[in-house]
Amino acid sequence: MPHLVASTDVLVSGQSTRYSGIYKLEHQSHDMKEEIFVRKGTKLPSCRQCTGPLKFRLVKKVDYIAEDPDFQ
Repeated sequence: MPHLVASTDVLVSGQSTRYSGIYKLEHQSHDMKEEIFVRKGTKLPSCRQCTGPLKFRLVKKVDYIAEDPDFQ
């Protein structure tokens, strides 16, 4: 079952994720508001359009299937 998290869990481009889960992308320059799955340990990218930094707000912790003990 996914774990809901506090909305203060925010990372920026260049940082690595501590948790696998659903992250909301935020970028004021392009009014970007997407949600994506990011695996634990992933180095977060910059914006593909302008190479500026993005904010990644952790919405929900979700185990990657290879990290789930039931599937190992």
